Amino acid sequence: MLRELTQIEAARVADAIYQLADLGLVVPSESGFRFSHDQIRDAARDLMPDGERIELHAQIAQLLLAQTPDPRDRILEIADHLQRGHASLPEELHTRAIEIHRLAAERAIASGAGELAEASLQCARSLHGEQDWRDDPTGSFTLILLSVDSASQRNEFDTALGYLDLLEDRCAHELDRVRLVVKRIEVFALRGEVVPALRYALDELRRYGVRWPTEPTRWHARLAVARTRWLLGRRSLAHVLAPSAAPDSKRLAPLLILRQSAGLIGRAGGELSAISACFCLRDAIQNGYLAAPGFLVACYAIQEYRFVQSPERTRDLAMLALELSNGPAFGQDPLAGPQTACVIHSVIYPFLMRRRDALRALPQIAGQLEEVGAVEWTYYTRYLQLVYLALGGDRIDTLEGALQGLARSSAAAASARAPIVATVAALSLLLRPDLECALREAPAVYALFGVGPDATPPGLTLWMQSLWVWDQPEAVIELSDRIEDSIESLNPGVHIVDFLLYRGLAAVSLAQQTSGSARRGHRRTFRRCLRELRRWRRQGPDFEHMSLLLEAEAAWFRGDIPRADRGYATAARRAQQQGFVNHAAIAEERRAQMLQRTRRETNARAAALAAAELYEEWGVPLKARALRETLSDSMVNRRSSRRP
Repeated sequence: MLRELTQIEAARVADAIYQLADLGLVVPSESGFRFSHDQIRDAARDLMPDGERIELHAQIAQLLLAQTPDPRDRILEIADHLQRGHASLPEELHTRAIEIHRLAAERAIASGAGELAEASLQCARSLHGEQDWRDDPTGSFTLILLSVDSASQRNEFDTALGYLDLLEDRCAHELDRVRLVVKRIEVFALRGEVVPALRYALDELRRYGVRWPTEPTRWHARLAVARTRWLLGRRSLAHVLAPSAAPDSKRLAPLLILRQSAGLIGRAGGELSAISACFCLRDAIQNGYLAAPGFLVACYAIQEYRFVQSPERTRDLAMLALELSNGPAFGQDPLAGPQTACVIHSVIYPFLMRRRDALRALPQIAGQLEEVGAVEWTYYTRYLQLVYLALGGDRIDTLEGALQGLARSSAAAASARAPIVATVAALSLLLRPDLECALREAPAVYALFGVGPDATPPGLTLWMQSLWVWDQPEAVIELSDRIEDSIESLNPGVHIVDFLLYRGLAAVSLAQQTSGSARRGHRRTFRRCLRELRRWRRQGPDFEHMSLLLEAEAAWFRGDIPRADRGYATAARRAQQQGFVNHAAIAEERRAQMLQRTRRETNARAAALAAAELYEEWGVPLKARALRETLSDSMVNRRSSRRP
């Protein structure tokens, strides 16, 4: 290449290169020679006049294009020379340069390098003209869509929406318009505008005959599940699902919109999620699936489990979803497999097996999602894993650091980081309690979790846990009243059961302290929680000790102290067996309080010491210290009362 660029004989070029090598300025490489350091290359380049340097880059780009059979093998190198020689490119090379820049931008965007992609796209757009729209409308359309992706990765969302507006009049087919709709939903979601994005998606669905209420009721969801089960009848999903023939745009459009809106619909409520999942699965059963059959089955399995609650049936659906996600359709869509695994391991399996066993695969799944550029999915997968582990008794100090790191490192929008900041505050309350400040600022902190379709119930449940540990049952009830109606519909995860536990504990504690109508109201709340926990107890191995703990509370409330004592001890033992150190600590602490009030000092002291050790193991040393100090004070008071 040097000989062709310099028009110098090959022997003289070789002598010059060897002289530079002797001086240490260039070194051998796999493809020939390279500068020994980037600064040497930059210095040599800066010595050249601007016009000569630009012309040289243009010549190098042309030679590389001529000598490289497949430009994709050296696409970034060629694109770099095209950028630097942009001003000297001959007009007949403009179309080829646009294509090279487009391919380079696709590769950069796939790796999350929005800034690098924009450098190529800017050159391509400057070369692009009206004639290119006539000659290659598909490539031109793709070029502007890549500009949308690049702007989104750089958090320039207004710019991204501006590019989409430019494409409105360039849609040659109906599916081109659908691509714009999908991209606009994506930009809205990345900008944190959940409600506008959802309304826009539902409005666009109505254009294709899919008319759903913005806020469907539980009856709508039950009806959707019943219709799907009726359509299946006694047939197995594995036998009725088959690939689809070439679909028409009228059928494909709503499915593409729903696929992009899956995250928004999931955050809008379980009822809308149920309707969407059932609609997509019915379409796949009747017309064949287009892609990602495993993801369809996984989303439907969640909704059927909500309304039918058959663990065996749900486990079979989950296994089928994983099998389908690893089949031929997985290779067509690299996002479908990790998404399916995320849904199963973060939402379904925690109900059916030990929580830690279900969550163990999430770090690997998050890595796969990150590799394919699914920023929002990656973010929420890691968040759910940490929150569920915090509710499941993992060490609080370790989880606090992990959540802080997630908040700092994530590239998600500020509205998506806000729930993590509020979740970190809940863990900080356990480690560094400032109850007066926490209760004073609680409304502002809760607001970070969002309201309506932007709410995050798992984090709010974690706040209930922290408030209960520091003996704030009134605050627990106040917060649980705030999210009771939406705790299941917004995010049907395993935090629902933890919510019932802490709401029930707070309600029975307040019932013991109040009288009259207030006592009756708290007792009704407690009974509802106990009834629900007994139902969940039959669903998975992690829920038995929670039910036993509330049953012990019920025995204490009735005055059956021996039965309550046995119940607390059994609940603590079962909780430890399942790895829920936090629940074991709470059970021992409540047992100690009951025994102390009934003047069984020796047993109360043993239970309090056991609770303190469990709190230490959980990573909450200040709570353990507070228990030991309370125990010491009670012993001093008891000795003083015995003095004559």
